[in-house]
Amino acid sequence: MTTEVIIPEATGDWLLRGTDYETQLAGPITDTIIDAAAWVDARWKNGFPNWDLYRAAIAGDSLYIPGVRRWVVAFAIAHCLSGGVKAEAYSDELACVAGWDALHILIHSRELQPTTVSATLLGVHHKTYRRLRDSLVNRLASSLIEYRSRLLVAMGEVKYLERKCGSVVRGEITVTRGSCFSGSDLRGTGGNYIRIPARDSDNL
Repeated sequence: MTTEVIIPEATGDWLLRGTDYETQLAGPITDTIIDAAAWVDARWKNGFPNWDLYRAAIAGDSLYIPGVRRWVVAFAIAHCLSGGVKAEAYSDELACVAGWDALHILIHSRELQPTTVSATLLGVHHKTYRRLRDSLVNRLASSLIEYRSRLLVAMGEVKYLERKCGSVVRGEITVTRGSCFSGSDLRGTGGNYIRIPARDSDNL
């Protein structure tokens, strides 16, 4: 004798609400994301390439990696020269590799190669290399976390304004809530133009 198990179907309205902001931010760039990024940029800057970091590390957009890598190397050199490592241990190669490694960890959550291997090839103690690299990772991660939090808040602000504007798509035409045009006026050929009869000159 076999017993059929029937799993009740879950019901709810979460499918009607769409994806959450974090999922949207990890996807393709949209008008809403652009507006949210501009909203954040107008109110908060800390000198880091936060938009590029976010696109590379969170959205997986490799287009931004070369530019971020160059910035991270420059930042690593500046950090080392300002006391990040002892003067006798410093080299451009050390700063460059540590910067690359830090960015790789931020994006892929793993180091380029074992710390001891990198340190040996660079001629420094593995603790020196690890301390420098981890310091760079922490600074990048802190900036990215702060930027992401602000971007999530900005997404809510932009979404609210979009709902307040109330643009909707009817057929092939985008209609704004409160528009003075009627449905018949908006129907055209392909939605590119709106043709409205000229008013009588006596009424102008």
